[in-house]
Amino acid sequence: MKGSSNRLYLTFHNEFSDSMSSSETNVTVILPVYNGSAYLREAIESVITQDCDDWKLLIVDDCSKDNSINIINKYNSSKLELKKNKSNLGLYGSLNKAIEGVNTDYCVILMQDDMLKPNHISSFLRFSKMHENCVSFWGDNDVIDSHGNYSSKGRVDGIQDYCAPSRKAWLDTFRRGCYWIISGSFNKTSWLKIHPFRSEFPHAADLNFLITTIHQKPMLYVGSTFSIVRIHDDQQTNRHVREARDLREYLIILREQYREGMTRLEFLRLRFYLQAAILRRIASRIKKNDMHAVRKTAILFLQSLRF
Repeated sequence: MKGSSNRLYLTFHNEFSDSMSSSETNVTVILPVYNGSAYLREAIESVITQDCDDWKLLIVDDCSKDNSINIINKYNSSKLELKKNKSNLGLYGSLNKAIEGVNTDYCVILMQDDMLKPNHISSFLRFSKMHENCVSFWGDNDVIDSHGNYSSKGRVDGIQDYCAPSRKAWLDTFRRGCYWIISGSFNKTSWLKIHPFRSEFPHAADLNFLITTIHQKPMLYVGSTFSIVRIHDDQQTNRHVREARDLREYLIILREQYREGMTRLEFLRLRFYLQAAILRRIASRIKKNDMHAVRKTAILFLQSLRF
């Protein structure tokens, strides 16, 4: 949708007051950064403008080569901490390193292109008190493009979906895909420390986390919009999806789960769902005449037959 009425505008601040700090902070917002200068200021501002003060912001820079550090250094407050990796660890490696040092009860993960809505932290703190046994919470999101134009709006009905751990939920996750949204997720820090993201799956560590969690602990989805996700052409994710790198890792995770207790029939059914997804990906790339991606994805389909 185009037009000024559908465009996102933010008011920027050069710094924020330490008077916002509370004596007890329960939430750390982790913002991993790698060459994120294009939208980084908007991400930081979305944390600063939260309608509560029960947070601190931890920014982890993964050896950026752009202007990201200069942008971060313009903010001066005890509520913001910057850590710099000595070497490039990748997204999930950076997240794991950051989580290790967090001492608050909860962590919010925010990607560098995205934003939190002003009521994000206060809302999920309330939900966490209502559902103390849940280890992860997430909601819906609006989607914008590189210019801040809204592509879609998230849900507003507020319906809560309590995801109880079960074998059925575990198996359904392979069929449904990764319905847990990492950017904007509100998580118990203790759970993230016990189950760190698997950095060997750079395109599917979020799915692996969901599969691990839904098999053991309850989660909560809220049908309201608490974050804004930006989709744009410069994101590496778009290229990786075209080449089906995510589906390749899904297959590896599926094979691991089969070895850990899935029946042969369950495995074959779920492999079929993934193979169908691979074929759909091939068809979409053929329509766009992206033959490089078609070849990559076709090879993956042939490999899946031997899993």
